[in-house]
This record gives sequence, structure tokens and C-alpha cells, in this order.
Amino acid sequence: MMNRRCVVRYRLGTEAVERTVRDEQGDCLPARVVDLSVRGLALCVNRRFELGDLLTVEWPGKDGETRYFLLRVKSIERQSSDTWRVGGLFSRSLTDLELITLL
Repeated sequence: MMNRRCVVRYRLGTEAVERTVRDEQGDCLPARVVDLSVRGLALCVNRRFELGDLLTVEWPGKDGETRYFLLRVKSIERQSSDTWRVGGLFSRSLTDLELITLL
């Protein structure tokens, strides 16, 4: 049987980066990106989201331009009383160049 989820994930660990996330209503909140792949990412936030929610992740580039990635929530896990780990898939897979730029 083939594992269709076989995608290289880059764990950011202590290198985790702070980004801004916007929910469907346009409300902003800080998020800590903990891992990243061409198909999606996982982040820690201080509020719960629901499966299927759409989030926009703002990612300032090294070139000074901010990129925006649409993310659909696929997993939610409570980490502590006020922290949630949210995993999601991008609306489209990143190119290898985009991934390298984000790392």
C-alpha cells in the first residue's frame, strides 16, 4: 500500500517563526509556525479553529514583499490551556523555489 502522505516536512523547532494569521472574518492573531512542507504547515495559536476553517498566513519575504497563503484547517490538537496546534493544507502546493524562499 502506498503512503500518499509522504511529504518532506521541515520542523522549525527552536527556529520556529512568528507569523500573522487572519481568520475568515479578517481578525488577526499571532501564530508560531512549527513545521512546513510544500503541501501545508503546522502552527501554534492561542485560539481554537474548526476543521475546514480557512486561514490566511502572512509571510514576509527576505525581498521585502509579503506573501499570502490560504490554508484549510485539517487537524487541531490542544497543546495547553491556551495553545492549539493547527495543521492545514495550502490551497495549492508550493513550488520548490517557494519552499526554499520560506525556509
